[in-house]
Amino acid sequence: MDLDLRDNEITQFPESFEKLKALQKLDARNNLLKTIPICIWPLESLRNHYLKFDGNPLDSKSKKIIAKEVKDILEFCREQANIK
Repeated sequence: MDLDLRDNEITQFPESFEKLKALQKLDARNNLLKTIPICIWPLESLRNHYLKFDGNPLDSKSKKIIAKEVKDILEFCREQANIK
């Protein structure tokens, strides 16, 4: 499943977003997100696919991580959620 949320002025994702277990591609570019939503960390279906957050006013930690691979972004979100 693909989800294109580009250019929608989104400021956050709902917690229920983590229920999208079949999600393989997420494009959240050009919104108003200040951090990468931690609710995406359980979405293992994204791990080898597509995840974009460019064009958002992200904090410095989030800006650094979005240049990395999807698995690294998901790990960052898991750590931010304090899940071990």
